[in-house]
Amino acid sequence: MCTFRWIVCCLSTLIAGSSAFGQTGACCVPTPSGASTCVVMTADACAAAGGTYRGDGVPCTNQTCTNTALTGACCITSGGLATCIQTTQADCAVRGGVFHGINSSCSNTICNSTVPTGACCIPGAITVHCIVTTEAQCVAYNGTYRGNGTTCSNSICASTLPGACCIQTPNGVTCIVTTEANCGLHNGVFRGAGTECSNTICPTLTRNGACCINSRTGVICVVTSPADCQARGGIFRGSGTSCTNSTCPTPAPTGACCLPPTANALCIVTTQADCAARGGRFQGVNTTCKSRVCNECPCDMNYDGIVNDEDIHAFLIAYHEGNADVNGDGVTDQNDIAAFLHCFNSPGPACGR
Repeated sequence: MCTFRWIVCCLSTLIAGSSAFGQTGACCVPTPSGASTCVVMTADACAAAGGTYRGDGVPCTNQTCTNTALTGACCITSGGLATCIQTTQADCAVRGGVFHGINSSCSNTICNSTVPTGACCIPGAITVHCIVTTEAQCVAYNGTYRGNGTTCSNSICASTLPGACCIQTPNGVTCIVTTEANCGLHNGVFRGAGTECSNTICPTLTRNGACCINSRTGVICVVTSPADCQARGGIFRGSGTSCTNSTCPTPAPTGACCLPPTANALCIVTTQADCAARGGRFQGVNTTCKSRVCNECPCDMNYDGIVNDEDIHAFLIAYHEGNADVNGDGVTDQNDIAAFLHCFNSPGPACGR
């Protein structure tokens, strides 16, 4: 009585001895006991025996048929002709074939199907695998079908796995789970495929924005970081903002403001609105405090509320520095000497005597 292994070995010997059968390789053939035995034969003979063909030129070893992966029909096109072999999904992809699904079988028509195929990106435990198959079969694998006629490449399956995406909003940083491509459309930061939103996944993002800076020629707008804007003494308009005609409005003009006697300072330079809010008297746009515009008693040079000999000393120092405009004409000259002497000799009620 012929044993199963004897039949397989005979078939293998006949195939190996005839060049008409083409290329041969290891074939894992299931036995009645449920195990697999390895014989060297052609891919067609292996398929006819219900085996798993390991590839042309692959020898039989002790490990060739252990842990046999799930197989299916794989259609390989060469020279305009399609050939079907029974192999694993991975081996089919290496051969550039079209895998028809696990447990599918080669038949006379399976490789002549008119159903279009394309690249299918299937998520794995760590990365994404690509096979060429039909859209229906791709859906059955929970894959992403890339379109009819597409082929597997290094980039076709990039970023198809979703992950945490950190997006800057006016109210701060928010996290959504999406693909890397969609994250980029939102100007977000993709934290990696398979990551999830958590309290720590999105650290505070520092993004540049419009900064309004005072310069000699007026207010200018630059796009920079919040820290750099602060270092320049500017006003940061917010992350993601850009410079427009209205981003940095022209500030209100300033001038000398004479404050009430109870204030800590006699004169400050500020806007007319701020001067009014302080209860002061605005002296006009672009006026300065150097002209002593706020001194009710022009000969009280040391501002102590009393006219005495100490003011003479203060006047001489101010006159030497060019800051003794007693008559308020905007310049310091000999006319101020006459104005000081007149005030000193005949001070009014505002001078304290």
